[in-house]
Amino acid sequence: MVVMYSLIFAILGVGGILVLAEMLWREGLIPRSKSRVTVHILVACWIAFWPVYLNTYQIIAIALAMFVVVSFSRIFRVFEAIHRTKRWTIGEFLYPIAVAMTAYLSPEAIIFSAAILQLGLADGLASLIGSKLNFKPYKILGQGKTVGGSAVFFIISLVITSLALLQLDRSGLGYLAVLLLIPVLSTAAENISVFGLDDITVPMISIVLLSAIL
Repeated sequence: MVVMYSLIFAILGVGGILVLAEMLWREGLIPRSKSRVTVHILVACWIAFWPVYLNTYQIIAIALAMFVVVSFSRIFRVFEAIHRTKRWTIGEFLYPIAVAMTAYLSPEAIIFSAAILQLGLADGLASLIGSKLNFKPYKILGQGKTVGGSAVFFIISLVITSLALLQLDRSGLGYLAVLLLIPVLSTAAENISVFGLDDITVPMISIVLLSAIL
């Protein structure tokens, strides 16, 4: 019974975010350009705490269910707020796949949480703040980026990595190497991963490097 309640709680959180974002978008309270990334951030922050009350296979099962819901929504235009984007992307499909992969590959709960926050929080805030500031725009592989957005991604990534390393209680040269490598490589991956592939590349970087120092 406890397991059932935990699964329902996790699912309702994601569903509530989707419904709320859709309502706010339809009422014009969230700009079309911001609705998708807002969902991206909020869902990642919610999912990051799933290991507290869900095991690996439960997380994978919910992630696969999310993939089915997103696919259904894309076909029948149910949650338009998450599908509205100026550039072609498969990010909404890769997002739940990334969650499932992260759950399966993460040897520790804190590594799962850090990887998911890199995926949602660092990437999402970089998009929101970068588009707001529009500081020194540039293009990589046809994608519009800004120096300000990349700087925000790097800083948030650095904070997430630092907190993860503190929880893992690691120090020394390996600690410093990972502390620097994850933000640098993740920022680079976010820049060069086209069509939403950063949803896969960014969390995988955190998993590989954080797992290497266990």
